[in-house]
Amino acid sequence: MDENFIVLQLIGGVVFGVISAVIASSKGRNAVGWFFCGFFIGLIGLIIIACLSNLNEERNRRNYVDWQQRRVQEQIYQEQVKNQAFQQYTAARLDQHDQHLGLDTRPANQNLGYNAGGNQGYLPGQGQPQVNQQAAAWHVIASNNQRLGPLTSEQIMSLIHEQRLTTSSLAWSQQRNAWCQISEVQELASLFPNQGPSSFPRR
Repeated sequence: MDENFIVLQLIGGVVFGVISAVIASSKGRNAVGWFFCGFFIGLIGLIIIACLSNLNEERNRRNYVDWQQRRVQEQIYQEQVKNQAFQQYTAARLDQHDQHLGLDTRPANQNLGYNAGGNQGYLPGQGQPQVNQQAAAWHVIASNNQRLGPLTSEQIMSLIHEQRLTTSSLAWSQQRNAWCQISEVQELASLFPNQGPSSFPRR
């Protein structure tokens, strides 16, 4: 009689342990640990794991929120870049209009974010270089998710030599609707050394 009781306890413990482990695994929790909980405390362990939250759902929810935040940030950044380009274009047209009329309203144009020498885009630590507005068309995301731009080809090449850009780094210009990897842009991929962009370490 005692042996039969012990056997039934073992079978019941194994059943509760397996069920607890399956539920725990589906909720992103430690299946082995919850198997022993179900094995030793039986129905109580099963009830506990059934009442606990689903870690997989919480993780997926956090990942979705993070993705949405990154997406919104990218959209805001692109809108800022487009707005800056429009301001520079407007200020340049005002300068041309001033030259045609023989006027000088440049102090007013500067309120639009335009400087007579070129763009406002610059690399950290280099001040604000005088660059050609048409050439400085690219915006990139360098190492540590640092956003730089607008940049000239020479500035991008400098970042490549400093290994702050790889072929997997993201780039964007006004001619593109979304960010893409540098390897997908022939103009930028050609700036890498002759051994090929694939020889560079990926981020």
